[in-house]
Amino acid sequence: LFPGLSDDKIAEIDNAACGIPLYMQQYLKSEDSTQYEWDVRSNVVDSLLSLENANANEWKLIKDASISALLALPTGAHLYDKKFLVQSRSQGGYIYEALLSEVTAASRDHLWNALMERVAESESNLLNACRDPSTLNSARGQHFELMTIRRFFEHGVTLELNSELTSVQIKLPATTFIGFHGRKLPDVSADGIYSPYHTKFPAIDLVLKQGSSVVGVQIHVNPHEDVIAMFEGMCRMAGWFGKFDNIFLLYLSPEEDVRNLVLPIINPTNYDMKRTRASPANPRTSIIQRVALSRDSFAALRDLQWPAGCSIGSLSESHWQ
Repeated sequence: LFPGLSDDKIAEIDNAACGIPLYMQQYLKSEDSTQYEWDVRSNVVDSLLSLENANANEWKLIKDASISALLALPTGAHLYDKKFLVQSRSQGGYIYEALLSEVTAASRDHLWNALMERVAESESNLLNACRDPSTLNSARGQHFELMTIRRFFEHGVTLELNSELTSVQIKLPATTFIGFHGRKLPDVSADGIYSPYHTKFPAIDLVLKQGSSVVGVQIHVNPHEDVIAMFEGMCRMAGWFGKFDNIFLLYLSPEEDVRNLVLPIINPTNYDMKRTRASPANPRTSIIQRVALSRDSFAALRDLQWPAGCSIGSLSESHWQ
């Protein structure tokens, strides 16, 4: 299919295009992976706009199917964008899956406000799904991430971060919420809550920036492996070392039990980056401060009725009832 290409290049193409010949060809035509992602995003948005402008009644169902795919929840909507979604039947109606992660990213962007409204309306359903013993922890993680982002989108972020080096007050109103594209850290010149549209954004799920402090937030439901090495590389590429007085990597979980399991993983909490000739002269600005917190530390999350014990998944079915 791709004569003259190395096995590594073919594997790269296959991974990016999920083995779909049409998108494998498009990846080859693109200058690089960034251009490929933008090309796919443009195709998805153009398709959604075309469907939106064609028929109001049909668009209502198609939009519902697209949002249900983002939430991994069943829906009664039988119409969908056949170019980018796959349909299967379930007891609750239909289940939709995106062909590519870039489809999910483009849909999240184009339907963001509608998605946030649906998450708010469906929060009890999402929590019930998390309570169900048959639900995979990966799905629980996705649900908790969306509920967290939606609450920050609506209420903003109020937080006190305490480390061995400093204490920082974060108070960001909902009006500072900013979505961004791509898989690299965004330009954070303005204070705000930065949320990636891409569901496979590496290492973290949110960026909080206030004054001379910046926080990468990893949202998770079960004990998470330390992503410090990847986050350090991202910070270095973004030029954060030497630019900010404080760089934090925050692990946010729904329960204190999970937080307690993460604490040994992030010890020592002060991570000194690998020194290079370009490293900042001030040692303080070359440290990433790691912190683990539960939802109780965030005003916007304290009343979230997360089912106790489901994060770790160690409870028997009788405990879930």
